[in-house]
Amino acid sequence: MTAKQFFKSTAFKCIIVLLSVLLVCGVLLTVAYSFLKVTEGERLQRAISAIYGGEEVTIYGDDAANPVTADIDEPVDLTKNTKIAMDNADILAAYKIEFADGGLNYLVQSQGKGGFSGGSVTCWIAINVENGKVAGIDKVNIASNVNQSFISRITDAFLNGFTEDYADGVKFSSDKGSPDAHLVSGASKSSTAINNAVNAAVAFVENYLGGAAQ
Repeated sequence: MTAKQFFKSTAFKCIIVLLSVLLVCGVLLTVAYSFLKVTEGERLQRAISAIYGGEEVTIYGDDAANPVTADIDEPVDLTKNTKIAMDNADILAAYKIEFADGGLNYLVQSQGKGGFSGGSVTCWIAINVENGKVAGIDKVNIASNVNQSFISRITDAFLNGFTEDYADGVKFSSDKGSPDAHLVSGASKSSTAINNAVNAAVAFVENYLGGAAQ
């Protein structure tokens, strides 16, 4: 077959059609991604809405001596956009939050490991700071999970338990059968991943941020 014959053949026409379809699909996927992509600011805004409701809060930058107000669309991550490995968890992001009355939280995004089927649970944890130390956990909100088939069994009572049962220096236990175990029956692995996320978030505020209300 000559080159002239090939360019006039059905096979060549099929190749052109396929290439055209691939090109159009690529363009459409690019456009869709630009519309559907969730920015860091949007993720933070969703977390703030879920945890603080309509309460007015201010997000600060990481200069403790000269705090800089951060734009919600371009928040200043206290991890400096670096994943920080802690015990059985990764700290993905952290923000300093001030309330209208002057109270302070550190809002930490933590991915707890050790979940069902080797998966993980990512949570937003609001940690209350008073007089230069962690004073409690205001709220825990589940952001996402990987491989957690029984995550729907995690109850509000379990999540509220982090606030109600917090004690200085005590980690939430994942030891099944222990009197101090903080687990949901039928979702013990997912519970473990959440415990790991919360314990790591508290340790991060204490060890990396000093737990200080500067």
